[in-house]
Amino acid sequence: MSLSEINLVSNTVVLALVLGSMGLRTKGKYFWHGITMIVAVAYTFLVFFAAGLPNLLNSSYNPILTSSTLNTAEFGLHAFFGIATLTSALWLITLWRPKSTEFPMKSKKIAKAVTILWVLAYVVGIAIFITFNTTL
Repeated sequence: MSLSEINLVSNTVVLALVLGSMGLRTKGKYFWHGITMIVAVAYTFLVFFAAGLPNLLNSSYNPILTSSTLNTAEFGLHAFFGIATLTSALWLITLWRPKSTEFPMKSKKIAKAVTILWVLAYVVGIAIFITFNTTL
């Protein structure tokens, strides 16, 4: 399995964790929602440093070295959504208090935004995978 395939599978697992975590949140299971989000964010960083970054450093994946505007735009969008997602997710995790009854209501909008950003980053990542790994 190549680094790009490992990255794709790992990010699919992370997205499933995030969506499952949001399902827990909608059921009022805020403690388990918080725990699964911490796992998802930690796993995302692990995947990035283990597979994502080495992939980017590979000259065939580097948008600067491939000199394609489309590739650069895809990577730029993926980086934007990824950084925005992880920054806001880390912010929520930092502010989370397991026994708080107010936090779930106060963080409802940002939690939805984080989920949307996570899905957008994943979709752009899929586009990048298709661009570099298929003949489509």
